Amino acid sequence: MAETRSSIRQRQGNGYWLGLTASLAIALFYSLWALKLSLAQDFIVQDDARQHVFWMQRFLDPALFPNDPIADYFQSVAPWGYAQLYRLAAILGIHPILMSKLVPSFLGLLMTYFCYGLALELMPLASGGALTGVVASWLLNQNLWLQDGIVSGTPKAFLYPTLLAFFYFFLRRSLWPCLVMLLLQALFYPLGVFLASGVMALACLRWEGWKPGWASRTDLRFCGVGIGVAIAVLLPYVFSSSAFGPVIDAAQARALPEFKMGGRSAFFNDANPWDFWLNGGRSSLRISAALRPDGTYAVFLLPMLLLRFKKLPGVQALRNLSFFPQLFFASLGWFFLAHLTLFTLHLPSRYSQHSLRILVVMAAAIALTLLLQALQNWLSNVLRTSRGRQALKLISTGLLLLWLFLVPLGDRKFPRTYNAQGNYPELYAFLQNQPIDTRIASLSTEANNLPSLAQRSIIAGSEYAIPYHWGYYGPFRERVISMLEAQYSPDLETVQSFIRQESIDYWLLDDQSFNPERLESDRWLKAFQPQQRAAISQLQIGSPAIQQEQERCLAFETQNLHLIDTSCLSRLSVKPEK
Repeated sequence: MAETRSSIRQRQGNGYWLGLTASLAIALFYSLWALKLSLAQDFIVQDDARQHVFWMQRFLDPALFPNDPIADYFQSVAPWGYAQLYRLAAILGIHPILMSKLVPSFLGLLMTYFCYGLALELMPLASGGALTGVVASWLLNQNLWLQDGIVSGTPKAFLYPTLLAFFYFFLRRSLWPCLVMLLLQALFYPLGVFLASGVMALACLRWEGWKPGWASRTDLRFCGVGIGVAIAVLLPYVFSSSAFGPVIDAAQARALPEFKMGGRSAFFNDANPWDFWLNGGRSSLRISAALRPDGTYAVFLLPMLLLRFKKLPGVQALRNLSFFPQLFFASLGWFFLAHLTLFTLHLPSRYSQHSLRILVVMAAAIALTLLLQALQNWLSNVLRTSRGRQALKLISTGLLLLWLFLVPLGDRKFPRTYNAQGNYPELYAFLQNQPIDTRIASLSTEANNLPSLAQRSIIAGSEYAIPYHWGYYGPFRERVISMLEAQYSPDLETVQSFIRQESIDYWLLDDQSFNPERLESDRWLKAFQPQQRAAISQLQIGSPAIQQEQERCLAFETQNLHLIDTSCLSRLSVKPEK
């Protein structure tokens, strides 16, 4: 007996919920796995959270980090909505560091819901859309848990949920939800507004072969309102002035070693155009980052499948395919504009890597669905019974999903949390017991953890050496140079002068601080020349003043770290005899 329309609708509805449940389940599994790793020990903080979250401890104690240019800078660049969300959490008693570990789980579920919905806007439910949604959701989750975007709980973690939600509502032509998403993007990660507005601008055009024309009046009205709102929500950013401006320009950046290959913010790579434009870091499209995990390589099969299997129900049912070129060319446009205006629109890769991930996982999911349908159609010709065909469909679908599930588990570091582990609880406790305006000088890597784990200000640290606003980085760079000169100077007066200049209370050293080989291999300090070379030369000649006075002025010691009392150094007037 033929199925009734109601039974077909019920079966399709059951398929929708089964697919959505499977998608959300895998997202929850990955996020809870990452959360477990983040909560496994005390004093764990995510790498990017050390920049973007540490200052939010001011929400718990407004007196923290007084007159601290590092805290002030990262607070100034935090999007308003992102900061207010963490402020609300602090009011509710949730520590900002803990909040940064909890947020990714919620964002992962939200992102997955809209990823699944977006897939169904491309491949209808009746033609295999549920499987496409599951595959797309799994691939996107696996991709994102292999890099440090959503796991950080920083502003960029909010891009995928809001951008996917916008695309979902855009394809459905739901105006008000689209406008809400534009507002949320502006509040949490404004770059998303650029991508969304670019898609809307291209959607105003309709192509007939190679001849462009205008879209329908309805689409023009829809996109016009959306672009108008996008401009409105970006105006506060356009006309706002930063106390840490101006933004560094290309000429300044080319003169700094920080932007050369091997530098802290490596960008320019004249020796390798392939990496610079396609596959490198901050300057490139970052194609390789989108092709993870292995299942995403199915994207290259899509053109062949569309041409070879035109009669497949899945191929005939595909819709909204104009979304792919719209998003691709919108991203490409912003990418090249960011290159032309370095660094006014920040990093070019920010306009390509995220959208490429979305495009690749959607296209790969469609390709895998069509490939499975083609295989099932071919094998079904061998099986004459409907029961056998149904069993074949279930087995082949199950094998595909099992393969997708197992692929990332081969990576021992999956999911990648990029957590930084603090290993000196006694040091953090000691510093927390010092006055709240305590300032610490250090060239050791452990200095990067002190603002988050000890809640005390540092003079500088490699984690905070972000060189895009010269009003921030110019003075920051000068402090590093002065600190490098003072730490390795044989003249105690140079040390005392720097202590007075920066109001330093403690100087943190480690066992390798005066090892010339270690200093020479320090990637961050290589950017500060000729001071680094001079410091190496001094170490080869004799002991710097701080090293000579280390034992006399030791305030605290734990494992391989030594905290020097600078008030003791300041009182010294005569260099001890050798």
